[in-house]
Amino acid sequence: MTSASSAIRTGPGELMAMSQEELVQLLNQIPDPVFIKNREHRWVYVNQAFANFLGHEREWFFGKTDRDVATEQEAAEYWRLDEDVLNSGQTNINLEQHTNANGLRCIVETKKSRVVLQDQECLIGIVRDLTVFTEIQSEIARSNIELERKLLDSKAEIARINSQLQQLTFFDNLTGLPNRRLLLSSLERRMKDSPVALLYLDLDHFKRANDSHGHPFGDAMLVELATRLRAISAFSFVARFGGDEFVCLTREGFPLDKMSLAQASRELLASVSQPFLVDEIEASVSASVGIAVAPMDGEDVTRLLQSADNALYRAKERGRNQYAFFAQAMSAQARDHLTIERGLRRAIRAGKVRVLFQPIFSAQEGVQVAVEALARWRCDELGEVSPERFIPIAESSGLIHELSHQVLRQALEQASEFLPIDQRLAVNLSALQLDRLTLIEDVRRALQESQFEPSRLELEITESLALSKDLRLMTVLNALRDLGVGLSLDDFGTGFSALGHIQRLPIDRIKIDRSFITEIALNQKSRAVVEAMIRMAHGLGLKVLAEGVETVEQRKVLKELGCDELQGFLLGRPGTLS
Repeated sequence: MTSASSAIRTGPGELMAMSQEELVQLLNQIPDPVFIKNREHRWVYVNQAFANFLGHEREWFFGKTDRDVATEQEAAEYWRLDEDVLNSGQTNINLEQHTNANGLRCIVETKKSRVVLQDQECLIGIVRDLTVFTEIQSEIARSNIELERKLLDSKAEIARINSQLQQLTFFDNLTGLPNRRLLLSSLERRMKDSPVALLYLDLDHFKRANDSHGHPFGDAMLVELATRLRAISAFSFVARFGGDEFVCLTREGFPLDKMSLAQASRELLASVSQPFLVDEIEASVSASVGIAVAPMDGEDVTRLLQSADNALYRAKERGRNQYAFFAQAMSAQARDHLTIERGLRRAIRAGKVRVLFQPIFSAQEGVQVAVEALARWRCDELGEVSPERFIPIAESSGLIHELSHQVLRQALEQASEFLPIDQRLAVNLSALQLDRLTLIEDVRRALQESQFEPSRLELEITESLALSKDLRLMTVLNALRDLGVGLSLDDFGTGFSALGHIQRLPIDRIKIDRSFITEIALNQKSRAVVEAMIRMAHGLGLKVLAEGVETVEQRKVLKELGCDELQGFLLGRPGTLS
């Protein structure tokens, strides 16, 4: 600093004596850039930090102005701010934009004050580079903007997920109709506000169309049916109750007299009966409808649904493709039938049908050679229900397919783990199963998944079914044999089979019905009949198994007659394999 005084007056009456060398040394120690300008805006002093900041030697600045180091626009702004301080005497702090020696633009904070040097007014400034802080602030601002964007995106995603969850929770995924859960809650609210009629619809023999053309075809039919039901003006609410079951609620203000409800039911049945066209394939189904009106047929949701379900059963009993109103005078037998059907449906879906195994023994050696899988079910309302009661109902309601498939899979899984490898497993087939196109694939897949040897599986068909001369039956039986499984004829003797027909069947064994075994040790005619059956079977190259062996005498006679295998309570009751 060539012209700086040895004293700086910082205020009236204040004077600090300091040598020029000491002042220069002091200012050079300050890490922030410091400069002093005279009244003509020329630098009369800069410290080393200022020189470094602008990229020149210290001596270069003396006598220079901002126009020598800055753009014209920047220099004019500095000049204006400097004049404000020199004229007012007020210290000023400014944010200024500066282009450094490398051409980079930066933001600086400049604190400027007016001082007196050798009785001349000068400007002293201290500069602080805020570029890094500004960049940080800008980055924070950008981050905040990005965070806000992500929060908005997250809110939108949460709203979308909530919408999907609501759709999954309250709507059927296939048809888009309200599901059972939404129906129950909506029906409960509706019953509190006003009377309402509930029409319970179940498609007749839908499984046949499903099996004939495949599940995608059946799904397309259900989607089309949902559209048709929505279009019926009598209903304000249509829900898919499960499978091929739908529930329709009448709109508010709809007349609830029998004539009006009958007309709505006829319109519903007519809509269902219109042919379905899927991928240029046409199929037709019918429906059965049960009608119940709240509050007279049920004061709460559960009772109203039960009443409609009872009415639906009546419609099916009448021959299907019918509608029926709930009647308090339904027979005890009908209610019992409905209770079993409803309970069995729930049990199958929940996997609560048990499989027990009854042992089969060699008549000659007395050792166990096989087991027969038997379905057992305990109803929550009726207790233990015998197969003689629930199997026919399963067949009439179409549940037999799901039931039999579940029994087969359970039996194979357990036998694969616990049955000795030298013993076979026998499983019953329903007549309806043999009419099902997917039976062969179901058996093949069950064997593959359980890794059970096909030759150890024996499927049993009833003698009454064997009497059928349907060529499709023979095709199915031969296809089962091609899988490697064995076949046996159950309840032999009850159907009076023609020998010529039996010899054409691809079977390995006959099972003599228990009704022929009961009197075998007491009645010579019974013994003769059984003996004839055994000889006939052996003559055809078939093995013989006698069912219902309950006494030692029966076992002795059967052994003498050359029967191959025995089964009955004398030898072992149904139980678990593990």
